[in-house]
Amino acid sequence: MKKIIGSILLLVCLIFGIFLTLKLNKQTIYGLFLPKNSPHFWLLYYLTDKGYWELYGTKVKVVDNLDQAALIAVKASEKIPAGYKILIKLSNFEPYSIYLRNPAQNFSFKNKAIILPPRGSKQYRDVVDFLSRQGIKPYKDYTPYFDLPEEIKEEAFTAGIGNLYIASTLTPLKKLTPFAVIKAPDLAVLAVKDDIKFKDLQNIISALYHGQKAFYQNPEATAFLSLAPATQQKLFLFLNNEGFFSKNLSFNPATVAIAQQYYNNPQGPFFQSSFYTKLLQQIREKVSFTDLLLFVFQKIFS
Repeated sequence: MKKIIGSILLLVCLIFGIFLTLKLNKQTIYGLFLPKNSPHFWLLYYLTDKGYWELYGTKVKVVDNLDQAALIAVKASEKIPAGYKILIKLSNFEPYSIYLRNPAQNFSFKNKAIILPPRGSKQYRDVVDFLSRQGIKPYKDYTPYFDLPEEIKEEAFTAGIGNLYIASTLTPLKKLTPFAVIKAPDLAVLAVKDDIKFKDLQNIISALYHGQKAFYQNPEATAFLSLAPATQQKLFLFLNNEGFFSKNLSFNPATVAIAQQYYNNPQGPFFQSSFYTKLLQQIREKVSFTDLLLFVFQKIFS
């Protein structure tokens, strides 16, 4: 009797394995291009680490070649290539930390020597533009230090060079605690090729929509970030409290409209409102039993 039951179970597994193989072979594998080691794309790292793409009925693979990518994750300041449209917003700004050597008393940027990111870099422009919007100009109102080698900046600052040190919050300093954070007008987005099938976009959206809930409830360290797990946890909590991550992936054009200011085309690389409305109506609220079995068997046979 046990042999019969075992044979039946083996046959069921074999049939389901064949079904799974046929189903997976029919699926198109979409390449996802995203920069490594950038918390802007933390949600996508999480979905990839946890297998959310497969769980929600689509096949997404991280690729290193932009030419192979149907989905691309970039910061808005880097522009979206032709043939792509923005699907969702992933993060809300570019954060920079202000470090002080001594406790702040009557804090001011004026008449200070400030260590800045390397001259000519986007980070340098972000910080200088921020100060300019406060009416504070380099050399006139403060002395910029931008030519110190990156590997000695922290040590130089603690040794007495400069009054303030401004650096990206996304690369926390080991020995210093930030006094405050400034936010540059930048954000990260996920864009898709125009020719992706609507059905596949539904699956991608389902993975993002439901994966985000788990992401907020239990953010775990990811190999995509070159930070220690404890540092990742602290950075996530800080950025989350600052509103760095989008709280509601409603896929409404309004959630990505802020990106429009970064593009020469006034219309921006966006989908129409009707597209988002239809897409939202099609999102599955729960994973089906078949999807769950496919996910489990895929892990077994892969």
